[in-house]
Amino acid sequence: MWRIILWLTMLALIASCFQSDNPAENRARRAAKAKGNILVGAAGPWVTLDRMLWQGIQLAAEEIDANGGILGRQLQIVKEDDQGSVREGQIVAERLAKNPDMVAVLGHVDSYVSVSTSILYEYFGILMLSPTSTSTKLTNQGLRRVFRIVPETEAFAKTLAELCEVQGFRAMMIYNEDMDVAKDLANQFDDEADARGIDILDRLTYEATSGPKIFKKDLRYWKEMFTFDAIFLSGTLPEAALFIEEARKQGIMVPIVSGDGIDAPRLLELVSPEEDSIFVATTFRSIDDRQEVQAFVKDFSEKYGSPPDTAAALGYDALKILAAAMEKAGTTVPDKIAETLRTSQGWPGVTGIHIFDAHGNVMGPEIRINRVANGRFQHFLF
Repeated sequence: MWRIILWLTMLALIASCFQSDNPAENRARRAAKAKGNILVGAAGPWVTLDRMLWQGIQLAAEEIDANGGILGRQLQIVKEDDQGSVREGQIVAERLAKNPDMVAVLGHVDSYVSVSTSILYEYFGILMLSPTSTSTKLTNQGLRRVFRIVPETEAFAKTLAELCEVQGFRAMMIYNEDMDVAKDLANQFDDEADARGIDILDRLTYEATSGPKIFKKDLRYWKEMFTFDAIFLSGTLPEAALFIEEARKQGIMVPIVSGDGIDAPRLLELVSPEEDSIFVATTFRSIDDRQEVQAFVKDFSEKYGSPPDTAAALGYDALKILAAAMEKAGTTVPDKIAETLRTSQGWPGVTGIHIFDAHGNVMGPEIRINRVANGRFQHFLF
């Protein structure tokens, strides 16, 4: 109850900065008449983020402006760091909402931050398009202006369970980080595994502050008590990589299956170069022979000196899709953009075709599997 009261108080205070009692309508009226730069926020833990999301957004913005902008206007990306914190995320959302010319936000990165800020963006009439948040909670709130371009947790769980079934894993362990999105993926995988006849022999949880000592204890327990084919790991870096390293030290060489929480180049730096049994869910395949994918990989690599990761592709797609929706709608009014996103047949991108449902969920792109082998990610067909 106190959280609801706090939210209502905060929203009322921010609303006092606007011209009337309906800030969403104020924003829409202003956007309908605007002629200057188009303001779009980009919110995430930029200082600590070990992925190339910002670079993908930046490249897309440069290409859009170089090709004449949107509706004859140039983009202005307002970069805000939420430090991966719910509290800081709300402060960032408040700051963006106070700008009456802000029409959309690309963000946030972490699902728990996105969920906590989405209601504020909705209240103030800002379209929210998250490139990386997979939590089902984000789009289950009945909000009209909230979208994501990455599949939700359930879709990742289904693909990963299918992989395990095809690979013949009949007995598995689950190890998940004690955070909502990691627990959600582990829960969904548990259900999907059960439906496919895969036995989950044990499940343990670790903290973000856990280290080799805790991992060693848990792994030794498993090794002494169970015989299993694979481990489902739901967490983030660097802790997930430390767990994998400790498992190998303990002589546990079974495959590790994981979600997109560890789908980052940093994983390759943290695990042994001899590692060849880590399977990671992803939504981007840089070797895709589609012309737009190869052009993106080439341009990104030339600009930044390294090939794009999945986050870069998602950031790139997010802004390109937003820009295309504005052009098609013929306006930067957030509600008109939202309606266009929902009612169009599909939005092409380097991660695939994006079709949005009534709740803002994306149907597609296809979830693929990368296998870590020879110090790099390799596309794995199953």
